[in-house]
Amino acid sequence: DRPRETRTPSRPDGSNELIYEPTWSGYDGAGVQGTYNTVRGYWNVPRVTPIIPNLSTSAVWVGIDGGPCALSQCSGNVFQDGTAQEVWLQNGVYHYVYFGWWEEYPYNNAQQLFNVNPGDEMYGTFWKNIQNNKVYGQYYLKDLNTGQAANFAIVVGNALIGDSVEWVVERATVNNEPTPLADYGTATMAEAEAISGNTTLY
Repeated sequence: DRPRETRTPSRPDGSNELIYEPTWSGYDGAGVQGTYNTVRGYWNVPRVTPIIPNLSTSAVWVGIDGGPCALSQCSGNVFQDGTAQEVWLQNGVYHYVYFGWWEEYPYNNAQQLFNVNPGDEMYGTFWKNIQNNKVYGQYYLKDLNTGQAANFAIVVGNALIGDSVEWVVERATVNNEPTPLADYGTATMAEAEAISGNTTLY
């Protein structure tokens, strides 16, 4: 559904709260440090249509940290992967770009992974992975129509808090300014799950 600049965090007691946010829309699972170790979900890449000649964007993603949590001070980092849908007018011709990406905000800006097509079914997940006493963040994004996938880990250490999980549609920020939101019709996240310890939530 079209973003209305809101997020709905779910508190540990199961209650919900509506929060206004300028670039995100979707659902947030609010917890405390160490609550979440995995987030995942399925979605179809939405087809965008131009509403203005300038660059307009939308992104669909799953992530850990960076959202409202159950504490007075929450993690400012976000570990996320998803798809981007962009359109702009150049020399009288509209250009469309669809691609998978990952980000370790604020340490690494969004990095493109592979091209996707509107309508493709995507699976995205991110999880905490401990090996040889090191804490890794494991990224996995797959286009279930083409079979393209990216699966890799980065050392995150104490930067990964695990105090929130997100399933989000977002308008991208370019040069520290939010872009106009592309008309993407509808976007639905299916089988949106988070794992706390060995328990699957949501």
